[in-house]
Amino acid sequence: MGNKRSRACYTLAMASSRAPGDGADRPAHHSSHGGYVYVARSRRSGGLSLGVDLTPHGHCSFSCIYCQASHPCGAQPDLRVDLDRLRDDLLAQLESPHATELRDLVLAGSGEPSGAVGFPEALALIEQVCRRCGFDRPRRVFTNGRHLRSDAVSAALARWIDSGGEAWFKLDGASDEVLRAINGREIDARSHLAAIWAFARERGIGIQSMLVQGEGLPDVDGVVAGIIEEIATAVASGAKVTAVHLLTLARRPSDEDQAARLRAIPAQRLEEFASMLRTRTRLPVSVYGAT
Repeated sequence: MGNKRSRACYTLAMASSRAPGDGADRPAHHSSHGGYVYVARSRRSGGLSLGVDLTPHGHCSFSCIYCQASHPCGAQPDLRVDLDRLRDDLLAQLESPHATELRDLVLAGSGEPSGAVGFPEALALIEQVCRRCGFDRPRRVFTNGRHLRSDAVSAALARWIDSGGEAWFKLDGASDEVLRAINGREIDARSHLAAIWAFARERGIGIQSMLVQGEGLPDVDGVVAGIIEEIATAVASGAKVTAVHLLTLARRPSDEDQAARLRAIPAQRLEEFASMLRTRTRLPVSVYGAT
């Protein structure tokens, strides 16, 4: 955590890269005129990830207290994806001789990717470029699942999975209270989670849960108990959950008030939570601690 704002110079062509802890700070070239692709060192991939950020303005349908991205205030930005620029950005990286250094391709960044206008077209384009360039490493979408009620979004994610991609859904809590406290939105947890599990009965998905603690937040033991029960119930009713990732705070939140009060979950506690989840669900669970 000591080098949160440091920059590392990797050799991948034309990419401004980010060191661990730099979060979703955008490189200088990443603006409203393009810059959809970036390179970052990922604790989950164990190396360099090629990131695709379809919402470089930071627009998101959640407002998570731990988020390291800066989100816009006031008028909503233009959320249309410039597909030509996205194609050019991807080709510049995947046709580079240094592309072999990449461990995976991940749709993540400043905001919620499925909220971008042109999300289905962007997924199809990414798949085409990867196929053209022979990129055979994992392709992952990280999403909060809020837009699954859109037929276009759910169909696009289904096609992405059918073509070998992965979809990972955020599950930071299982009640209205926790989602409000952690994800910063007034959400009907039952209907929100029902949409995710309905999708998961048709396609295998991953689940990722960010666990944090701090003054005024719901007790993390209760939060974890709710998450475990939610996943176990869903799996028992036919949801195809392939794996679960438990994470805790490793990057400084952009909101200084949140940064001052939030604390990471100690590694031992994370492992205890993972053991509880494995015992209850029989699912593979990976832990990603603060360092």
